[in-house]
This record gives sequence, C-alpha cells and structure tokens, in this order.
Amino acid sequence: MVFRLAEAAARRWGLRGCLYVDVATEFPERKHPVRLVVTGHREWLAGELTSALAQAGVRAPERLAARP
Repeated sequence: MVFRLAEAAARRWGLRGCLYVDVATEFPERKHPVRLVVTGHREWLAGELTSALAQAGVRAPERLAARP
C-alpha cells in the first residue's frame, strides 16, 4: 500500500527520479537543514517499514527494509 500511494503521488505531482538523490545533489552539505529533514524522514520511513515487516513475521526485517 505504501508504494502504491507513493507511485500515485509521484504521478499526480509529475515527479521524476528519486527525491532523496535530488536533495543530496542540490544540498551536498550534510549539515544543511534540508538534508537533515530528509535524513530524518528516511530514518522514520525505514523504522515504519521495519516494524510492518516484523509484524508480518518477515525474517530479518531490518535487512529487507534497508534494500534499495
């Protein structure tokens, strides 16, 4: 469901590519406020995915959630 929602939003907003890569390119300074917000969001999302995978009984949920 998460990925279907992300895909629908990307299409609706006309997004192309990865927003995380775009931010890293446009704001190369690791301590830049924009980078810090994106890093925080990525960490939150990884935690949510790991939790959902663990609840579903997936073995090694951290490893699966970290896959690109």
